[in-house]
Amino acid sequence: MAGTARALLEQEQDLSEGPMTYLIATGMLGHLVQGEREESLRLWQKYQSRIGGDQQALLFRFLAALSAAS
Repeated sequence: MAGTARALLEQEQDLSEGPMTYLIATGMLGHLVQGEREESLRLWQKYQSRIGGDQQALLFRFLAALSAAS
């Protein structure tokens, strides 16, 4: 899940916000399930500027908080 999402994010530069949002969330969740909080946070930090608006704000605040937790 995480690997496929990361590969698609790196490969597809012209994704619209919907697919971009889905891939970021999928990648972050995949890393979190594997206990890779640092990788989840890195993914968020790299791609957060590519999604706009508040539509998914709560989901991503939650995922970012889980990623940064010690």
